[in-house]
Amino acid sequence: MTLRLNLEGNKHATVISVYAPTLLAEDQTKELFYAALDTALTAIPNEDKVILLGDFNARVGRDSDIWRGTIGKEGVGKMNANGTLLLSKCVEHDLVVTNTLFRQKNKLKTTWLHPRSKHWHLLDYIIVRSRDRKDVLLTRSVTGSEDCWTDHRLVYSCIRMKILTKKRNAHALKRLKFNVDSLKNDSNKLELQRCLANKLEQEYPPNIVDHWSKFKDSVISACKESVGLKKYEHQDWFDQNDAAIQELIQKARKYLFEHLNDAKSETKKKIHRTAKAQIQNATREMKNKWLTDKANELQSFFDRNDMRSLFSGMKTIFGPSPQGLAPLRSQNGTRLLKNNNEILCRWKEHFEELLNRDPVIDEDVLQQLPCLPLDMTLAVVPTLEEVELDIFSMKNNKAAGPDNIPAEIYKYGGPTLHRQLHQLIEKIWMHEEIPNDLIDGSINTMY
Repeated sequence: MTLRLNLEGNKHATVISVYAPTLLAEDQTKELFYAALDTALTAIPNEDKVILLGDFNARVGRDSDIWRGTIGKEGVGKMNANGTLLLSKCVEHDLVVTNTLFRQKNKLKTTWLHPRSKHWHLLDYIIVRSRDRKDVLLTRSVTGSEDCWTDHRLVYSCIRMKILTKKRNAHALKRLKFNVDSLKNDSNKLELQRCLANKLEQEYPPNIVDHWSKFKDSVISACKESVGLKKYEHQDWFDQNDAAIQELIQKARKYLFEHLNDAKSETKKKIHRTAKAQIQNATREMKNKWLTDKANELQSFFDRNDMRSLFSGMKTIFGPSPQGLAPLRSQNGTRLLKNNNEILCRWKEHFEELLNRDPVIDEDVLQQLPCLPLDMTLAVVPTLEEVELDIFSMKNNKAAGPDNIPAEIYKYGGPTLHRQLHQLIEKIWMHEEIPNDLIDGSINTMY
């Protein structure tokens, strides 16, 4: 199993995880394994770093004079047949076994306990290129990992390399979210209407796109000045108990200074320990009480069937849910698509197959359908009263869309905003043209 990492400086590192046959396996199985390993190592570009790790079921020993540059002087035990195969492959590809490079206790080198002899052996390795030996800071076994559902100790290695951070897409636009909850106050509504009256222009260009662009910029500018942007704060139990926690910390800090000034005093040392224990107990009680209150609050929302408040309260506890990539299977179902472009192409194939089908039309049935007269009232330009009626019928707490203008701004913007919007709708109605970001905007629901 291989993984290629992007490093800084236009470099790469290939990680290979393996599981080799045991000593009792057939020779043909070993040949197939090392042939596959040789193929994987050969396919890696010469300028790439190599990190080869896994359970090799091999003992490489500590004969560093014979295998100079492949193993160090800090090996464990004697070499066996599998160890010879592994070291031969390392010599062929100029690799070094990092487990044998660092002087440390034998319990920090060995990884597996023989069930009969009760002797510890080194079977799990982390191997790199010889030229990258200087980048390996430490390789050792984790002695406290016997409870990880395996009879092998875990091995970790500290390697010096800089992984390239993933850059965000430059074209991703940040949506503005205004503090529309403040419009529940009448004074804030009047302030919004005053700003809109000052910001909105009296005359607009004849082009619809330019008209909409100037109108949108004026509305957003007025919203920033009057309503302001929404501030996101992930509240937790320590936010509501900050004052009490700070008081306990100051008290414990006072006892700590007294203990440091008189380090030989057992009484002051005991008082400091008691203060620390009180902080831990008090903070645990605060956290449990906060979670209990939140659970009761969520239960009350569920009992009232208030799903909006329920999910809002869950977001307060767990934070916003991460929006990851949703993988899809290919058309034949044999491959999992994780690339964004491949996923979009798969959706395109699906909808082309679903929608672009030859229609089955029965001409006799079409002839039997009655011909109704045209309703020309639908083509009449909507009046200002109809626009205002549709504006006030829009739902609150909905996403604003690409235009960043929520429905609450249109509702409480006042008559000046409504008249300006009606002029824009009249122009759109006459020329049968609508700007792109207005198509998905919140105001478009009125159509």
